[in-house]
Amino acid sequence: ECRNLADAAHQEALLTYFKTPILAYGLRSTVRKEIEKKWRPVLKAMHESELWMVSTSLFASQILEEQLTACFCLELHLKKMTAEDFFRVSDWMEQWVHNWAVCDQFSTHIVGYLITRFPELLPAFQTWKQSESIWKRR
Repeated sequence: ECRNLADAAHQEALLTYFKTPILAYGLRSTVRKEIEKKWRPVLKAMHESELWMVSTSLFASQILEEQLTACFCLELHLKKMTAEDFFRVSDWMEQWVHNWAVCDQFSTHIVGYLITRFPELLPAFQTWKQSESIWKRR
């Protein structure tokens, strides 16, 4: 669906806008949000294990719009997340987050929520300052 709704001119603009190399369909954010809205009931009804599988797959794709959609998926289940999920997302920051757009979305909406909800995670979060990943330090 994303490929069919992609805008080649927007894709080119995205590829030149980001300082680091990215993969992108060229999907405008309004279109991506409409797709997410359409899939929201299905995603909301998913069991957490299914949702983690879908989100993992989307993040692993390294495609900008899919990674942002993975953030959306996880946001639907934030209240069901546990402190242990922080360590999974910590690995994802290291492994799959390679641009500021995904970094900011993921950090503020997912990581920030987990740290606020589970303050005991703060010492583990503070170790991110020593990470080799610029995105994890950000």
